[in-house]
Amino acid sequence: MKRSTLRTLGGYFSSLGWVTLGICVVSGVAFAVGGWVEMAVIAVFCAVILLASVLLSLGNTSFEAELSLSTAHVVEGDTANVTVTLSNSGSAPTTRAQAHLSLGDLEESFAVPPLKSGQSKNVTIAFTALARSVVSVGPLRVRKADPFGIVSHERTVATDTTLYVHPRTVALSAINAGILRDLEGLPSEEIVDDDLSFYGLRDYQPGDDVRNVHWLSTAKAQHLMVRQFQATRRTTTSLTFDTTPQHYRSEQEFELGVSLHACLGVQCLTEERPLTTHEATRHDAPSSPLRFLDSCARIEPDTLTMEELTSGVLRHDNEASLYIFTLGPRTGVDSVKRLVDALPPTSTVLVMEPDSQSESTLRRHDGFSVVSVHKLDDLPLLLEAWRL
Repeated sequence: MKRSTLRTLGGYFSSLGWVTLGICVVSGVAFAVGGWVEMAVIAVFCAVILLASVLLSLGNTSFEAELSLSTAHVVEGDTANVTVTLSNSGSAPTTRAQAHLSLGDLEESFAVPPLKSGQSKNVTIAFTALARSVVSVGPLRVRKADPFGIVSHERTVATDTTLYVHPRTVALSAINAGILRDLEGLPSEEIVDDDLSFYGLRDYQPGDDVRNVHWLSTAKAQHLMVRQFQATRRTTTSLTFDTTPQHYRSEQEFELGVSLHACLGVQCLTEERPLTTHEATRHDAPSSPLRFLDSCARIEPDTLTMEELTSGVLRHDNEASLYIFTLGPRTGVDSVKRLVDALPPTSTVLVMEPDSQSESTLRRHDGFSVVSVHKLDDLPLLLEAWRL
């Protein structure tokens, strides 16, 4: 019982409160022993302060609270509104108090007004997501204290919820890479002269395959017309992000790499292409762009050797037609070549490289291509150049 009482007092009294109580006791003992009037004055003064603090900290704070987000998914730099709904379902009015809401590593404080029985009130807090992350919004704690900071009591009135801060992305055009003329493939934006998905007709040109002549249209037009098709490709894409921080020159390069990884994944999922993703020891097959971006928000630096990265990819994904790796600029060409040599020889390999120090470039090597990206907005044009 004594330990329980001490714990309860410890939760109510601040450090200043314990110091004040100590001064009060010591001064009282000094007066009783030495008869010093000055000690009695100090003891009485401290006792009055303690009593006033206890009385000022009293009050009914038994109200309920709920947290709701205007959206659970934002892009870095955007703002989300957190609505705190305070309500009093009891029969007695509640007192004024101070609320403290955790927003990741930050804390937002606001005053809670008195609430009558059955009354409710909404408080809206704007939170600007400055960096990619997964932010825990909450818990919400309510504290009732005296003005001196001596006595206070606190309780949690709402649990936390999660806000996903996605990396910045840019729109890309179709990734026309994969196995041509596949019955399980999807029509692409590329127009060819021989495939499975009919697109339209055009005038005959010397060298065209006579088997593609559409004779009924030729009879109507009085000149040869040939069929055109949409290229049907099956692309099973393996998308890997290198989380090793030593391969990047700065945190900004690492974040640019996450954005490149996110852009390519979103495009593949938008095209409804089979996709598997690999980030350090986490391997996934996201079903939607939103779910994939949520996983991108969770990416953190994690050191892996290139051998560990390669074996992890091949263990989960050894038959992809397109392998895309986002690697730091310090990885080295020799390491990339060893990585490519371990992949299936019939696959297409694209290496994305965030580079904060050089201009954006496209370099073609034997068996793979390297796209160095200086800024995210350069990515669409670089991919267009790679597809040519």
